Amino acid sequence: MIRIINKQQKIWFPRRYFRHKLREILTIGGYAGWDVGLIITDNINIRKLNKTYRGIDRATDVLSFPSTQVSPQNLLYNQVDSAFEPKDLGDIVLSLEYCCTYSKKHQQNVLDTTIILLIHSFCHLLGHDHDLDQDYIKMRRKEDEILGKLKP
Repeated sequence: MIRIINKQQKIWFPRRYFRHKLREILTIGGYAGWDVGLIITDNINIRKLNKTYRGIDRATDVLSFPSTQVSPQNLLYNQVDSAFEPKDLGDIVLSLEYCCTYSKKHQQNVLDTTIILLIHSFCHLLGHDHDLDQDYIKMRRKEDEILGKLKP
C-alpha cells in the first residue's frame, strides 16, 4: 500500500499522479506490492526533521526513513524472513515547497524534479547512499535505471 499524507497547504499536490508514479517506481525497482509512505510537507517542517534526525539546521528537498536497518554494504533485497513479516520500505518526506523553488530557479518542470527525488529517496530506502564515490556511482546507476524505465 502506498500511504500519502499531505501536511502542507501552500501548494496544490496531485495525489493520484504521485501514487501512480510511486507504484511504478516500486514495480521497476522490484518491490511491487511493498508498502511505502509519502509525506508531503513544507520547508519549515522538513527543516525541523532535518535538524532532529541529521543535525543539519536547514530545509532540504527530501528525507528517507527506512523501516529496516540498511546500509550500502547491507542493501535491502526483495525478501522477507517469513510470510508474516511486513513488506514496508519506510517513509519518504518531501518538501514540495523546496522542490518548487528549486525547479523554478533551475527552469525545470516541478513534476520531473519531484519524480527524480522520489527515485533518489527510494534508493535510500533500499540502503543506497552517496557518502563515498563508489557508493554514489552505484546509487546513480540505480536511479538512472529506474528513471529510464518510467513511462512519461
